[in-house]
Amino acid sequence: MVLDQGVLTEIASEGFGSGFRLVRFESRKEGKSAFQFASCFDKGTLTLDVDVVVKRQPLAPYRRELMMSDRQFHNEVVMYKELLPFIGASHFAPTMYYGVATGGEAPERDIVVLSYLAEYSVHRCGPVYLDLDHLKFVLARLGHFHALSYNAKGRGLRVSSAKLQPVGMSDRNMDEHEFWLRDALMRGIKPLLSLPEYKAVLEKLIEKMGNMSALVNYLESHEEPTALLCHGDFCSNNIVFKYNDRGVIEDVKFVDFQASNYASPAMDLSFFLLLNTSAELRAASWDDLLETYLHSLFENLTKASVAPTREQILEEFSKRALYGYLHCSFFLPVMLTGRSNDDEWDGSEAKELGGEECTESIAHIMRFLLDRGYIDAFLQNFTDKLL
Repeated sequence: MVLDQGVLTEIASEGFGSGFRLVRFESRKEGKSAFQFASCFDKGTLTLDVDVVVKRQPLAPYRRELMMSDRQFHNEVVMYKELLPFIGASHFAPTMYYGVATGGEAPERDIVVLSYLAEYSVHRCGPVYLDLDHLKFVLARLGHFHALSYNAKGRGLRVSSAKLQPVGMSDRNMDEHEFWLRDALMRGIKPLLSLPEYKAVLEKLIEKMGNMSALVNYLESHEEPTALLCHGDFCSNNIVFKYNDRGVIEDVKFVDFQASNYASPAMDLSFFLLLNTSAELRAASWDDLLETYLHSLFENLTKASVAPTREQILEEFSKRALYGYLHCSFFLPVMLTGRSNDDEWDGSEAKELGGEECTESIAHIMRFLLDRGYIDAFLQNFTDKLL
């Protein structure tokens, strides 16, 4: 029996997965098959074509060291091979067809081959800030993703997550980074010091910045029962969207799991919410955005989940919301100015990149954190941490 071309095409796209295309089918004659009266056999070679994305290590040793790429490639392979399937979240991401991470022994061999998401694209909202529809769609998906972590905690998620290697700011040589990092943090603080309602709290915050290692360690630490498997670099750069013909969002996928770790949910939430919202949208819709995340999270918990209460999650977020500001203070100007990632970063731009406009944007974030009481919550708990 000759296989119909339409059947072969359907086999390629539906049997092997989205993105596979038929190239050819070559029938093979290998003698007689066993007698089969209820079916027919046609042995052969099916050749398929598929679009992929190939990720390799940076060529420049400087960039590999700066980005801790050996660890990042290790983490991404572990996430795709083990942890995303373990929590039941493989469908949140592209498919990994092949992944190798040598742990620094042979970085030229490190490779991750992913499915090319042809129907997905970056968001259509502009360079950085998302509109309310995009934000709520992403937060609902993030809440579901985090719920899967809580569902898996009873099956040993924390032990499994120990395979991930730390790539946070606290895992770097702070002697090389603390001066430019302090400059970046101060960029949003200085414009507010002249305002009486903020002066006392900001002076306390500046005092804590004298021990930058302790500050960063606290922001990147986690506590139970809120800790979970985080994406680790959760922002619009690492999210792709699928739109229908009318431009309405149908789906999103998360990409780049290189910084994933077992951490506070505030790590994903604060960075995304502070980086990808405008000052106006934060002021108007903050509670609505948090509620979207929480509703999805609790809606997707199972009876076997080991999850905190809403109050515990909100308290945890309050204590570590400054984490998002820490990263926005130097990354938001990079995004707003479109600075090339091919340029070497030595930290000297931290207090001036993007000029007054970027300084104002960072100060808006700090002012928002002050008004919401998040800086007070940080100071209260960070002080206790140091005693």
